Amino acid sequence: MSGPRRVCRQWAKVSFEKFAELARGPDAAINGVQMVSGFQLSDNLTWLKDQEAYYSDIVLNFRWLTDTDLSCFNQVYRHGIFYTTFTAEGQIYTPWLLEKAKSLGAKFVERKITDLTDLANEYDVVINCTGLRSANLTPDRHVRPQRGVLLQVKAPWIKHFVYDGNDETFICPGVNTVHIGTVRQIDDWRTHVDDESKEGILKRCSNILPSIKDAPIVKEWAGLRPYRMNPRCEREIITTPSGRKFPVIHNYGHGGNGFVMSWGCAQQVASLMDEYFKEKSKL
Repeated sequence: MSGPRRVCRQWAKVSFEKFAELARGPDAAINGVQMVSGFQLSDNLTWLKDQEAYYSDIVLNFRWLTDTDLSCFNQVYRHGIFYTTFTAEGQIYTPWLLEKAKSLGAKFVERKITDLTDLANEYDVVINCTGLRSANLTPDRHVRPQRGVLLQVKAPWIKHFVYDGNDETFICPGVNTVHIGTVRQIDDWRTHVDDESKEGILKRCSNILPSIKDAPIVKEWAGLRPYRMNPRCEREIITTPSGRKFPVIHNYGHGGNGFVMSWGCAQQVASLMDEYFKEKSKL
């Protein structure tokens, strides 16, 4: 396992433990986090073994599927795994997180920044979580848009997630609806749902669970993931045009795994900030 992979795995482990805490905490009814079990299916045994190595000891109830298990799906698969994890539904979880931050004293100001050095005279430390726009602000040529399309359907009979590793198709129950998708289109800046993507998602999901075709669509949207081969979470000293040096802690490039690694990255950001102030106090 490579260095960046080991680090990402640790971030995911920390996040898993935090989501488990949120799912059983006092705000569980309103934070959009829930425990869910399901299946990852594929004809590619090597890919599934890679998944096993990455998180089998992090998630709950991990096991390989039997032929009987696999026969439950309309589409024929050669291999599969089952496990229990936690999901965070962005439309609910993100507003809850925003209000939680405000209750702890965080202040939010909306303004346009064209250069990180614009903030040098206002703050002791800047944490750069600008996602896709880090390609321009840093600049970082490794950050690229990865387009995704998601459909939200009313299908209360679906209780387990299903992920088809052959073509990256997923069906995932949320709090009130089921989310199905997706596409992963690099360097595609479109943020509208096109008919080709929509029809492709519905066809692929219906091949797995035929009842999906009868589920009414509640909502649909397209978005851009800030894709980077290796997510960046590190401290950098930036020099302003006047020669002043100030620290920036970068935290971006997580692609479609933003929630998966979020709490682990937040923990590392806090550690990097703590290290900086300790170093500064010794000067």
